[in-house]
Amino acid sequence: MLSEVRYVFNSHSLRSPRATSAMPAFGSPRSRRVLLAVAVLLVAAVVVSIARRPQRLASVALERRDVVSTLAVVGRVRAPSRAQLGASVSGAVMDVHVREGQRVDAGDVVITLDDREARALVRQAEASLAEVR
Repeated sequence: MLSEVRYVFNSHSLRSPRATSAMPAFGSPRSRRVLLAVAVLLVAAVVVSIARRPQRLASVALERRDVVSTLAVVGRVRAPSRAQLGASVSGAVMDVHVREGQRVDAGDVVITLDDREARALVRQAEASLAEVR
């Protein structure tokens, strides 16, 4: 006895009549929703697993050092006191004996003036004095 098997042609596969009645067809709205939900859950699981991966950080050997703090500001610096510096004679500066900001005391030599002209005048006055005597 030969039994006759019927196959129903579905747009996606060939299935027997019993299989089509027991399982919903792939193209039904319910199966599409289930498949979409499974796909969304799978994508969400992959995203969560990637996000939870520990990040690799660079490590450095511990060592003791001084902490250096730098501050960059813009503004004016004013001295707490000012000193007027003057000379009783004028002349060209030949040498500077201190640096800017260096502390000086009364009587310290700060600059040396060109005294060649003054020495010539002294010699001329001495010669005139010697002539008068």
